[in-house]
Amino acid sequence: MSPNLAGLYGTVKDLIIGERFHGIDANIIDYGFEGKDQERILEDGDFKTVHWQEALRSDLVIRHSATPKAVTDKVPFMLALHGRPINTFLLSFNEGRKNPIIETLYQAAEQPMFRGFISFWPHNTRIWREVLSPHPVYQIPAPVDLERFSPYGNAHKFKTGGDFNILIADMWREDNCPATPMFTALAAAADLEQTTGLNVKVHMVGVPPRARELFAIIKEKSRSRFIGEIFPMVANIEYLYRAADMVFTAHKIATRVVREPLACGTPVLTCDSTPDFIQSVDNGTPLTDAILKLIAKGRGATRRESRAYAEAAFDKKRAGAAMKTLFEKVLN
Repeated sequence: MSPNLAGLYGTVKDLIIGERFHGIDANIIDYGFEGKDQERILEDGDFKTVHWQEALRSDLVIRHSATPKAVTDKVPFMLALHGRPINTFLLSFNEGRKNPIIETLYQAAEQPMFRGFISFWPHNTRIWREVLSPHPVYQIPAPVDLERFSPYGNAHKFKTGGDFNILIADMWREDNCPATPMFTALAAAADLEQTTGLNVKVHMVGVPPRARELFAIIKEKSRSRFIGEIFPMVANIEYLYRAADMVFTAHKIATRVVREPLACGTPVLTCDSTPDFIQSVDNGTPLTDAILKLIAKGRGATRRESRAYAEAAFDKKRAGAAMKTLFEKVLN
């Protein structure tokens, strides 16, 4: 259980709330790391875990990683897949037998109580269905908490803000280079200042320690006018989303750092092509065009458009309904 730290935990929490809305008695267990702290009960506000043995009395278990074998030997279970097949492969490749995720997926699918895999992103579902064939991979819409992540509420005040503030988020993934969106955004900021006089600042959040050191060195030694604030992982990231004029990411799927800012009414652009985002750019020059279009459209219009997109695509009640339909299918 890792509030504000792991995207998967946030997704699980939103799913459980959505499932409960549709009358499912859904709960979460935390078996600890490598079987340690098995008896603990953790709380996240009014949301808390139940003892792991409660899973023995359930009709179906959605497994990710640290689920006791005593449960999956006796209770029908499904396995939630990592969002990125490439990241899953890299973990298995780089860490070898220490973290053999690919092999673990096949082993899970061979167990008698296994009922299928779950994926949250259409683009990757197609890949997983090929990799994991002939085992079933079911598509569930990725959820977001539309109440917490909304256009209304506290907003961060950037200490070194500009006329237009870009926020780059989710930079700690092994399958992404942290510098890719930052360098692209800096090129756009410099171009816009030269051509329009616009003062653009590039802020970063969720930056791993070594990357923070490197970015701080670049900011100091280059005396760059465009690098703004650099944050580690933070508890109330919605404050930053509301403060930004745009979120920029290297991701190809609607991860939490796409769903959450859109729910806050902040437009999202990606530096790689994807069918899921509002707009894509390839390098610094097209990004300047995208920024100018956002400015021309007006902050109010872009906020309404982004929020409407999130409400249509990522409502956790919709995801809960899809999970209920899936449960009925695999348990029938």
